[in-house]
Amino acid sequence: MSGHTRWAWTLALVAAGLALAAASVGFVLRSTAGYPTGLGVASLAAFAVYAWLDRARLAEALASRAFVYGSGSWLMVAMVGAIGAGGFTLARRHDHTWDWTREQTYSLSEHTGAVLDGMQEEVQVLAFFRGDSEAERTFANRIRLFQERTPRLVVTFVDPLANPRLAKEHDIASDAGTVLLIRGERERRLTAFDETSLTDALVVLLSDEEHRICWSTGHGEPDPDDEFTEGGHGGFVARLEGANYQVTRQDIARAGVDRACHALVVAAPTAPLLPYELEAIAAYVAEGGRLLVLLEPFESEALTDGLVRYGVAVGDDLVVDLNRENQLLGVQDPSVVVLSGALLGRHEITQDLSAAVVLPSARSVALVDPLPTGLTGQVVLQTGAQAWGETSPELAAPSPDPGAERVGDVPVMVAVQVDDPAVLAVGAPAPVAPADASVPPPTADLAALQADAARGVPEGFTPRPGGRVVVLGDQQLLDNATLGLGNNQDLGLNAIAWLVGEEAQIGERPQTADKLTVTALGEGLMCLVSVVFVPGTAAALALVALLRRRFL
Repeated sequence: MSGHTRWAWTLALVAAGLALAAASVGFVLRSTAGYPTGLGVASLAAFAVYAWLDRARLAEALASRAFVYGSGSWLMVAMVGAIGAGGFTLARRHDHTWDWTREQTYSLSEHTGAVLDGMQEEVQVLAFFRGDSEAERTFANRIRLFQERTPRLVVTFVDPLANPRLAKEHDIASDAGTVLLIRGERERRLTAFDETSLTDALVVLLSDEEHRICWSTGHGEPDPDDEFTEGGHGGFVARLEGANYQVTRQDIARAGVDRACHALVVAAPTAPLLPYELEAIAAYVAEGGRLLVLLEPFESEALTDGLVRYGVAVGDDLVVDLNRENQLLGVQDPSVVVLSGALLGRHEITQDLSAAVVLPSARSVALVDPLPTGLTGQVVLQTGAQAWGETSPELAAPSPDPGAERVGDVPVMVAVQVDDPAVLAVGAPAPVAPADASVPPPTADLAALQADAARGVPEGFTPRPGGRVVVLGDQQLLDNATLGLGNNQDLGLNAIAWLVGEEAQIGERPQTADKLTVTALGEGLMCLVSVVFVPGTAAALALVALLRRRFL
């Protein structure tokens, strides 16, 4: 080989080495900028010089029969390689996944997305897991979905066995798995790593204000601390506290309504509220307070009558729904109302809910028509055309009475905003008209009523617009027995969030998904099938085909 040819082949080898180096460095750095580009340009330059020095041999090779017949195959190989490289590049630059699981296990809920989209500050995430453990892989897959939604989560994985100093500094006593979310001087510690726990922790960490929810007691209401019996509200209260709400009891009869309450919940009292208690609630709303009222059919007459001042008309009935779709879902009791789709309305509280809301026992709750000036309201939930408000549920075969009952599209939940607090007439309750309107009420009784009601108006009463009232005709959907049905929990949480103005807290929370657990035996069987049986069967079939062709 002449010196001229030797130099040409040396340049060819150099060009190939530079091209390989450019590809390797680009793969490691996951970028074509910088060194990969420089190495690629050098490779092209070396190849160009080689082609010029050995142009005679290249021209002879290009004119040969072998090249002419083989060029098509090489061209196809180059095209396949280019398509593969192009597809890989497009996939990396436009990464997208589709979650086809029934429970959307690998997608974030609307509520979580809203929380992440609203993040304005960086949050450090220290994940303490034993290296290469199943818990670490599970958490890594979960937190990756959060990081894909926002760049403000900085995640660091720490093996407490490999880094005992850092583990001791953060008081990590176990390698089973602990996650710390840190924002400035504030910190949240988690040992449960599902989406709900992570989202609730972020909400608490990012919020500089803890909303206080006051729960009315003393009138036979369901116990807000009872998480064990079916009729308690402890399960819902626990979810409120997990979402950065502080829930406290409020004895209105003894202390009125504390102005520090961000929202007041009055849940199906069985004992009547006294006039001054109703006036204390009205004064609270007139000062911009927020009120959630949960009712039950044929109960709390004093409270339901008092809701008229907020533009809410409560029916003395039990909503009965003969919707055939409910029967197909297995709901046999017509007093159980199942609402979904368009029946959820288009209010902020329900607009993001996709699953159904289940009302075990509801009464009609409508807006006064016409709504008094100074109030704006909207129906949040209503039934379909097959429902009606039954006023005599004790009958063996109740049926709708269009003349005396509300029939079709029965509203069961409304939301009202107080634009002008003067419409509530706090301190001057309207007298209750007697059966015969021509007979005026006794002066002494009216004076006593006004004097008693005035006790509920606090000192320094200062009305201001902005009060909000939500009335729901069924308190059972938030008790421990039915809280987990459909979107009942989300409806209650969204109602509280709307009342206190926490828009980031409104949405549909993640649903609990069915988990597929693979045991060691199952893993071994899958490995045996995929590694031995399937390839072995293919090889056996190929051998049979070869023997048949040779000997038959």
